Amino acid sequence: MKLRRWLWPLLITFLAASVRWHRLEDIGTSWDHTFPIAQAQYLLSKGEWPVLGQKTTFLFSNPPLQAYVTLIPLTIFQSSWGIYWFMTAMNILAVPLLYHLGRELFTETEALTAAFLFAVSPWVILYSRVASSGALKPFLTALTLALLAPVLSARHPHQHSRRLLAGLVTATVLTQTYLLALLVTPVQVGLMLLLRLRQIPWRTVLLGGLIFATCTGVYAFHILQDWPTQSARLGSFIRTGNPFEFKVQALRIAARYVTGHNFEAPSAPGIVSGLYQASNWLIAAALITGIVLALSRSLRRSPEALPNAMLLIWWVMPIAALSINQHPLHNWHLVLSLPAGHLLAARGVGFGLKFWDRLKPITAFSSITHGSLISEAGKPELGKLGGWPKEFQSFRNASTTSRC
Repeated sequence: MKLRRWLWPLLITFLAASVRWHRLEDIGTSWDHTFPIAQAQYLLSKGEWPVLGQKTTFLFSNPPLQAYVTLIPLTIFQSSWGIYWFMTAMNILAVPLLYHLGRELFTETEALTAAFLFAVSPWVILYSRVASSGALKPFLTALTLALLAPVLSARHPHQHSRRLLAGLVTATVLTQTYLLALLVTPVQVGLMLLLRLRQIPWRTVLLGGLIFATCTGVYAFHILQDWPTQSARLGSFIRTGNPFEFKVQALRIAARYVTGHNFEAPSAPGIVSGLYQASNWLIAAALITGIVLALSRSLRRSPEALPNAMLLIWWVMPIAALSINQHPLHNWHLVLSLPAGHLLAARGVGFGLKFWDRLKPITAFSSITHGSLISEAGKPELGKLGGWPKEFQSFRNASTTSRC
């Protein structure tokens, strides 16, 4: 019976691994992806410890932890390709984590549906195959949510203080690899904690907060040491000349991670692409249903209120934070909303199947056609070759720069 229960999760994880490792060697290496690799190589060769990470397209430089994470596969494999393999392998683990989270909070059907949608989403596949700052966002967001949401939904959270601390430490790791996570993830976690303000073990929360504050304080200290450069970036960030405006694009980007919209595989036959787009709209309908269901359940005094509210917080917070700004949004800016949207869509599917058996063949159709382009999702669409950062030109020959 145990083997049968784990058969589908294992098959979905195998599917996720196959599409993420498919033609991994063909990924083009851009400047963004070589920076942490170069920093790690510089540490090994010169003994110089990175104190700031890769420069961002907005505001300050990233925190430096990504370079230290990159050091692990670089030491083991001694190649850039090994780094991509390691980052991709870690991000594959988000699939079983999401399944486990779904089973703890909701039903087996919804857990399997969420894991499948996450496994075959071309946008998630794309951002699971990178080596840039925040390369482990799919894994770390799933792990943080899987650790925190069940604890904070439990009747007695203080009985799970170790798991709560592990979730807070994981969130800290995420914030120290990616600047946007440093700005958004503490708000996501803080709002979740506020839902159980009276029940949470405050000693554990304070310890987790101390770890986060210490890491962030070290990062802030080095930002201040490099203030002439960082202040110039801050000035250009503020003085854009563009007015603040509401951008519905943030919602669209977060939704497309779930539905697969706007991802075009160049060699897909027309009929396959058409079926794929149809399945996207079906998943979009499931996502809307799941959001409405989560909102209605959150307002009731029921056991499902807390987990639904936490999913909404995790998914909506990055959207809200980026919806009003002066700067252009890029597709990768909303990755911090993962994987809550997939669970919301799975809730919509589960709700429909519960009341209408005729949806089963429609769900099967959507699943098959949604996965029809996944072999193309892994093509090298990460940008043109950008070379190595100027700071590390002497190491250009130490790693592969045209192929990984």
